Amino acid sequence: MNSLTQQTTDKQEQKKLVKFFNLQFRKMMEQCHKKCITTKNKGKLGIAEKACTDRCVIKYIQTTAYVNELLNSFSQEVDQTLQMQQQQSQQK
Repeated sequence: MNSLTQQTTDKQEQKKLVKFFNLQFRKMMEQCHKKCITTKNKGKLGIAEKACTDRCVIKYIQTTAYVNELLNSFSQEVDQTLQMQQQQSQQK
């Protein structure tokens, strides 16, 4: 792959990541807003709403990190299994 092609690929990957993080942020905001914001006051959150939002964001981030760890672990196990199967089929 030449330098220009690599740069284009890197920029495309960066755009995908930005879109992914924007989507995740939007989902988190929607979920936490739905759960925590009970008043219609514009610009001011109550103490309970602030505390709920803080807890919600933290739980959302922790849960997302946990799920990512599980998926990465599962993906590694699948890769290892596939590699072992390929090695076994090559030995036959």
